[in-house]
Amino acid sequence: MLDHGRVIRRHELSDAEWEFVRPLLPVSLRGRKRLDDRRVL
Repeated sequence: MLDHGRVIRRHELSDAEWEFVRPLLPVSLRGRKRLDDRRVL
C-alpha cells in the first residue's frame, strides 16, 4: 500500500485501524509473573 508516498508495512496500523483491533486483543498479561528482581540478585 502507498500512503502519501510512504510504504505501509503489514505490522503498521493507522489509529482508526488500531481502535478497531484493540478490543479483540486479550487484556491480561502473558507469560510468567515477574520475580522480585531484588531477590534474584
